[in-house]
Amino acid sequence: MMIMLFHNWQEAFHKWKQRYILAVHNSIMTKLFIFFVTVLLAMIPSVSKSQTKTAKVSKIKVDSLKVKQGEKIYKRNCSTCHHFEKQLIAASLKNVMQRHTKEWIFEYISDDAAFMKNDTTARRLNKQGDAWVTSHHFKEQISKKDFDKLIYFLENRKK
Repeated sequence: MMIMLFHNWQEAFHKWKQRYILAVHNSIMTKLFIFFVTVLLAMIPSVSKSQTKTAKVSKIKVDSLKVKQGEKIYKRNCSTCHHFEKQLIAASLKNVMQRHTKEWIFEYISDDAAFMKNDTTARRLNKQGDAWVTSHHFKEQISKKDFDKLIYFLENRKK
């Protein structure tokens, strides 16, 4: 009987020892996993304030009616000579809002002949196409309000 109790005690101790080793092993593995995840997360660059501002700006809802109105103005006054992907008779409008300010575009399309007297970029652009065709005298045809709609279209059109 004594031998049997001893045998059961040894068996119980052996099982306890295996569970303890397994628990310690799992604990170490868990700690290693947490350590490596922390290191990996620390390696990811954080988002700067300027990036979050850009993200917030890009989420601003686009006024589709204003875009359509601007597109009508573009088709009526600009599309004969200007395209977005390639140069037709006049310069391409691809990325035009990144190349020029709103004020510059307004001055140029209002009366390019007068504007070219003082602006070398306007003179260079006018030489790219046929001078008699690329003349812009829209100050009588496009109101400031319509010009704003045209600019809104240029900024927000679907590419």
